[in-house]
Amino acid sequence: MLLAGAKGRARRSRLPFDLREEDIVIPVRCPVLGLRIRHNWNGKAPTDNSPTLDRLVPSRGYTRGNVIVVSMRANRLRSDGLPFEHRKIAAYYQKRLHAPSRKV
Repeated sequence: MLLAGAKGRARRSRLPFDLREEDIVIPVRCPVLGLRIRHNWNGKAPTDNSPTLDRLVPSRGYTRGNVIVVSMRANRLRSDGLPFEHRKIAAYYQKRLHAPSRKV
């Protein structure tokens, strides 16, 4: 299911695709958030714990060495942001959470 979905997205977005079924290894836990990966391929909507393919470098497409399996939650959080942007967001909210209360 992950393979077919990735192939369709690659075709629609004109991205490279060279994955095979054996290239997709679904871990027990999300390597990013530690959530238990839960398969729900019985027609139900995906959940935060569903496995998804994440492209490490989006422009390189769905190619061997450029995808990892993570939870839907991790993939959604990562979305299209870049690592430096995620660090800035994290730093801002960390600062706000530990700052004295003030009016917004």
